[in-house]
Amino acid sequence: MFRARLVLALAVPCLLAAVAFGANAPREARAGAGSDALSEVCWTVVDEAPLRPSASAESGVLARLGRGEAVRVLQAEGNWILALRTDGSKGWVFQGHVAAEAPLPAPASLFEPLPASMILAEAADTARSARSQASTSQIACAELNVALEQHFTPDMLERFLRDGAIAEFAPEQSQPPKAPLWRRITAYGGETERQAGLNLAARILRSKAKAAFGLSLGRYVNLVALAVARHAPGILPGVRVVVLELSEPVSFSLPGGLVMLSTGTLAALDNEAQLALLLAHELAHAALGHLWAGAQGAAFFLRGGTLDRTRAGDPLSTELLDQLEETALVRGLNPKFEYEADLAAMDMAWRAGYDPREYPALLHRMHDAAKGKPRTTAPRDWPALHPQTGERLAHVASMLARIPETGLALARERFQANR
Repeated sequence: MFRARLVLALAVPCLLAAVAFGANAPREARAGAGSDALSEVCWTVVDEAPLRPSASAESGVLARLGRGEAVRVLQAEGNWILALRTDGSKGWVFQGHVAAEAPLPAPASLFEPLPASMILAEAADTARSARSQASTSQIACAELNVALEQHFTPDMLERFLRDGAIAEFAPEQSQPPKAPLWRRITAYGGETERQAGLNLAARILRSKAKAAFGLSLGRYVNLVALAVARHAPGILPGVRVVVLELSEPVSFSLPGGLVMLSTGTLAALDNEAQLALLLAHELAHAALGHLWAGAQGAAFFLRGGTLDRTRAGDPLSTELLDQLEETALVRGLNPKFEYEADLAAMDMAWRAGYDPREYPALLHRMHDAAKGKPRTTAPRDWPALHPQTGERLAHVASMLARIPETGLALARERFQANR
């Protein structure tokens, strides 16, 4: 049933785009621009893509295109296309922001403020009148809400990319891959999935690790995450990263677009491209529904369970969160999902303007950082939750061979200054 709905959701934007251009586009545009390639309809595949007056990232912004907006290609110039909108207006769009296939529909833009959270752990502890537990839970919820309440805008991300000379702001621009590698979603749980992720995050902050101090660090890491999240292969209704105060190299994805990584992970890395790849790997899991897929057989769903305050802490809700926590923090995901996330991460980073050739170095650095001090309790460290490095590199070897040698960012100095 889910797959049928997904196919329908993908087909509708394509049909609407064709109808819109047939009815509204100027006659010369409908006639084409001299070649099939320049008369095709393309779709914006990132949130709030800037439409510019000329083929330059420094030429200002005429308007911003929504994810999934259809445009017709009138002209190509380097890594830029002259795009005609259905209202007859036109401007230049960076090629990394459009594709020949409609993107998967997302329920909201990544730049919209996150909806109000509902952290059941706090309600459950308060209901039990456990004073010390309620206090601990309230602290955890406050730490989590600091991350959730951060607001990011397209202009903030654009300044961030410009400062790092990334993507359309790179002195030598590289051609992004022709088409995204992954379009298949394993599972998507909407608001229930998001609330499960929030409650897992509150659990972790309450009992397993504290949030790292410093708003500037959180802001930096979240901007890197947004840069790659715009190119995710599935549905990401909201993205936030929480940095944990742990010396070991820990990083994992939670349902609904929440990612947690440790200060030990940041210490193990060498540049922003490696951080972007790691975050892209975790966000690919969320976008493709890898963790959520494993929970579909839980009694919570079989009995029609919902996450709300009236059922906070009931056995079925607790069992669901226990199962998700065990997979995300202790056992790890199916190796097949890890290999998919590796490839998707390299694809996302490449599209965002980061150098995916840093992926082998990322894997080796995370492995080496865990040597001599492996964590035996949750959350387990990176190597314990992932397949062997050699096996992972074998799966990405063919993609590594395709990546250009110029125009992709490392942003080492900025990373060293912010971690």
